[in-house]
Amino acid sequence: MRKMLYPCSKCGKCFLRKTRLYIYQSSNTGEKPYVCPECGKYLSVQLSLHTHQRSYTGAEVAYLSGVAGNVFSDKSRLYIYQRSYTGEKPYVCPECGKYFSVKPSLHTHQRSYTEEKLYTCS
Repeated sequence: MRKMLYPCSKCGKCFLRKTRLYIYQSSNTGEKPYVCPECGKYLSVQLSLHTHQRSYTGAEVAYLSGVAGNVFSDKSRLYIYQRSYTGEKPYVCPECGKYFSVKPSLHTHQRSYTEEKLYTCS
């Protein structure tokens, strides 16, 4: 079964998730319509605003990276950030043995072994 794709109306690039399309489009326009009521920071995606606001409400524990004092709202983001410094690649392709630092990269790579093609040449 083929997954639903969401194309960008300006360039045609397709995304598996509608939220990723919105993020892509807002990053291209530079528009940042969401503002944090605590600090006045402007953000382009509502989900980013919610994540940002958690640092004020204490709804989620903040995780310190130890590198440059960066703080993350969830452990998975901290681990991904740390891997960029350590070079750790815990996800391995069972077909070819190639290693990846994040699981989505492995999944994208694995699609190269199937008939699933997400993008077509224009």
